[in-house]
Amino acid sequence: MNEHVNGWLMAYYDGELGEHRAKIVAAHLETCATCRAELAKLDALRKVLQEVPQTQELMKPQQFIARVGLMLPDRSNRPSWRRWLSAFWQSIPILLLLSWAFLQTLLILVSLGEIALNLGLGSVIPNGLSNISQPSAIHPLPLSLGLSALIGMMLLSWVASWWIRRQGGNPFQMTE
Repeated sequence: MNEHVNGWLMAYYDGELGEHRAKIVAAHLETCATCRAELAKLDALRKVLQEVPQTQELMKPQQFIARVGLMLPDRSNRPSWRRWLSAFWQSIPILLLLSWAFLQTLLILVSLGEIALNLGLGSVIPNGLSNISQPSAIHPLPLSLGLSALIGMMLLSWVASWWIRRQGGNPFQMTE
């Protein structure tokens, strides 16, 4: 055999090779000084490793998790106002979207009321509202667009400050 058996030496040394492959490696070792030297290095390495004192046993997974948990910062000691502030901060997008939906619904109802008054469908007016005889001067479309733009800008500014906080910065700190 002209090729070296380096790929099988560790398995041969550990006795993990099948009978046929082990005979081939043993025959090669009789004729190849390079592979015998490599096998001797493996033997020397094993002896060195056996001389190293045993370290303590590995931790059980539950112990490891408990130790890591003890090393983490304790967030339960935060003041209650900080928890409320954090909850408010996280709910801002939902509040903005809900306010936008409420305002859109309100403006649609105002528009429908104006259309009904223009068509004469609102001829029966309750006593308390008798002074409303003409359609309102409020034009819902520009108001709707303005409020939508304002809420959209507030939402985008929240997203921008959230991104800065996520990156570890302070969105309220001025930089030079």
